[in-house]
Amino acid sequence: MINNTYQIKVENCIICGSKERKIRHHFPANRYNHSVFITHSWDGGMDVELTIVACKSCGFLYQSPIFKDEWLSLLYPTSIISGKLSVADMDFGRADYFINLLKPYVSEIDNPFSVDLGTRYGALPMRMRENGFEATGIDFNPACVDASRSFGFEHIYNYSTQDLPKLLKLYNRDSINIITMIDVIEHLTKPEQDFTLISSLQRKGDIFMATTMFTDSLGYMLFGKEWYYIHAQHTLYFSKSNIKDFFAKYGYEIKETLYIPLYKSSTIVVQEALKYLKHKTEINSHSSKGEKKWFAKNRPHCFDLMTVIAVKK
Repeated sequence: MINNTYQIKVENCIICGSKERKIRHHFPANRYNHSVFITHSWDGGMDVELTIVACKSCGFLYQSPIFKDEWLSLLYPTSIISGKLSVADMDFGRADYFINLLKPYVSEIDNPFSVDLGTRYGALPMRMRENGFEATGIDFNPACVDASRSFGFEHIYNYSTQDLPKLLKLYNRDSINIITMIDVIEHLTKPEQDFTLISSLQRKGDIFMATTMFTDSLGYMLFGKEWYYIHAQHTLYFSKSNIKDFFAKYGYEIKETLYIPLYKSSTIVVQEALKYLKHKTEINSHSSKGEKKWFAKNRPHCFDLMTVIAVKK
């Protein structure tokens, strides 16, 4: 049953448009005890159900119902954002990795303009500016923007994707050469609306790079509904194949799909299986020993992330 206060039903599959779906995973409203676990990203701390469905036509997995936009602050509270950032908080090493992936695709562009969507603290655009890009980032959480500006980075804005035209005016640009979404695309609540706009703001040869978890991974195949990446913040669950179909709808061709080889995931299977067993035991815990635990501390996963680089056709 949908909690009409917080949730709204997703009417159709974003890949094929079908309204026919079946339940793949369902979690009752009392899945995690709020007196024992920190659950803001699981259910917003509101004891609502969580349901992941599979499209009967194409098999795409997505969350339905999802949180209404006016209640997303429950899933992304400002109170958990530190006002004082350290270099470790920025994870510049990961940013450098993505920049090296992008460079071959933009070598012919003079002064490329880049926007990082859901930038959190702005580590990627900050590093990109050091590498000769005119780069900026947006995040809908004002606490992240404030923290980044306190760290010394000014090219970050408390905008949503629909504010991109406003951002273009600020930088006196009419298109965006590079758009990045690092661990963000799976969080979108209006992906069709967002990508319709994004596509209109990129020209032939422009780049879109995204990282996300993928469902044809070892971790999901082994751990199913207890997989680390299943929670209320994640509305979209792509596979390596259907993410290509999604990008194709908006005029993109995926040129590369990068992921950590399966054999490396196999090296951590035992430790993750032990976490799985511990997690199953913890779910039934009704007493807190000391501070509350993050609900996903022992939810298992393997190396289940992919990076896709797409080019506008």
